[in-house]
Amino acid sequence: SSFTGIINFTENTPPPVPPLSLPTNNSRVNATTLLTVNSVTDAEGDAVYYSIVGGTSVNPTSLLQNTTGLTYNWTLTRGNSYYWRTKAEDNYEASAYSAQVNFTSNSLPVVTVVAINPDTAYTNSTLNCSANFSDAEADKLNATFVWKNGTSLYSSITINNIASTNTNSSYLLTASIQARGENWTCEVNAFDSYENSSTVMAAELI
Repeated sequence: SSFTGIINFTENTPPPVPPLSLPTNNSRVNATTLLTVNSVTDAEGDAVYYSIVGGTSVNPTSLLQNTTGLTYNWTLTRGNSYYWRTKAEDNYEASAYSAQVNFTSNSLPVVTVVAINPDTAYTNSTLNCSANFSDAEADKLNATFVWKNGTSLYSSITINNIASTNTNSSYLLTASIQARGENWTCEVNAFDSYENSSTVMAAELI
């Protein structure tokens, strides 16, 4: 008998498992975070596609992105815990999944109440600006108090390491600096080592 021909083929080698770069395991991130994968090289020089999957349950399978890109900008719900992992593909086969990484989306600190006392102020009054704070993760907060006379900055101070559960912190404005008819405002902002709160203010007419 005669041979009809020789067929030559090569068995494909799947790309290696791509390691995850950022965010790291058990970290806390902002509400929008950049998932970053470390690149791998295919044994046959094929283009490598990275399937990035993620979700709020362990061993996620929901596809976020499948491209040759190494990053994905993920918009999250604050306070939720997330998992993500990836695998590499070369149009023939896929690697196994990487080890999954778990992280939490940070909750913003909250300035719950800002008040200026006394309620009725005179030119010889001592104004006291007080504020309450809360933080879902019970972080220590750095609170910044800003006094303004109209739109002009008068003074500011940052009080560090404030407990974030219904805490009242005060910043005094000394007497004899107000004039009749002036409108004084106190603006308060809190920082939890990750992000700033919204600024809350109170006003007092002299």
